[in-house]
Amino acid sequence: MKQESVGLAALVGLLAAFISVAFGPFPPPTNPAATLDLASKSNGLGSALHPWHVRATYQIFNSGGAKQTSGTFEEFWISEKQYKSHYESSTFSQTDFAANGRILRSGDQNWPEYYAQAVRSKLIHPVADASNPRDFQFSEKARSIGKLKLNCITLKPAAAYPAISVYCLELDRPALRVAISSVIQDETIFNDVVEFQNHFVAREVSVMQGGRPRLTYHVEEIDSLDSGNDHNFVPSADAVSVPLGKITLSEETLNRRCIKQVPPVYPPSAKASHIQGKVLMRVTVGKNGQVESAQALEGPSELQRAALEAIRKWEFQPFLVLGEPVEIEGTMQITFTLG
Repeated sequence: MKQESVGLAALVGLLAAFISVAFGPFPPPTNPAATLDLASKSNGLGSALHPWHVRATYQIFNSGGAKQTSGTFEEFWISEKQYKSHYESSTFSQTDFAANGRILRSGDQNWPEYYAQAVRSKLIHPVADASNPRDFQFSEKARSIGKLKLNCITLKPAAAYPAISVYCLELDRPALRVAISSVIQDETIFNDVVEFQNHFVAREVSVMQGGRPRLTYHVEEIDSLDSGNDHNFVPSADAVSVPLGKITLSEETLNRRCIKQVPPVYPPSAKASHIQGKVLMRVTVGKNGQVESAQALEGPSELQRAALEAIRKWEFQPFLVLGEPVEIEGTMQITFTLG
């Protein structure tokens, strides 16, 4: 089919103005949960049947929309447990060699920042896994974005204070074109969608927040890989083993992995005394995405207990390494402000 680009201006009001119509021409799934499950399995490279190689150039922008850095991402993939990935930019250089249940890393030993990680995650798993529909509420509507008509599925965890995600697919095939997250308040636009190994892969991707760009990437190369050619997977001499017991992430990366936020209860005594400010906490998140522990590090003592009680109810997207969830930790803040 002829590809049409999704423009930023056409996204304005998308969440507030869905129009109810019948579902489009690709009807094998008969409900939103089944449609989203099909989209999860059909988009990205995560469930590819054959080894692959991909190379993309990316640009990361600051919160004001000014370009912050640019670089390249490249991966040679055999399986979730065997691959070689490489980031290269003016501020970050790292190569991971994954095999035999461990990762050997050369270059920067810190995990990539959120938007660098997003290049890989949106290439591999652009649609969330909602294979257990009992944990979610679904609704399905249709929307015209410019001349492009899309089926949009809203995914909401069946819990209080959920993160709402919206995935918009083409009418005649389950190809992802728009993804929206209410928690981190961003929109991802997928253009120039191609079929590769019976999967949909977008070659032009833009992540917007507040109407400003935060990340763009362009897929320069995508091709199948000869699994018998293993010279790409030989670790460099300076590669060292990465500890996988508990992974430390930056505050922004940890915050953007949150899928459920419970607002704190402002202590009446603190409010009466006009006490406000930020509470900084160190948080450990378990393999299931639940907060295992939280400790206040800084902030008004009158607000710390309320902040800790709230953040212990937050939930996060599990962090996968070699296809398995691992514990993560980092610092997070909750701000109390009067008025």
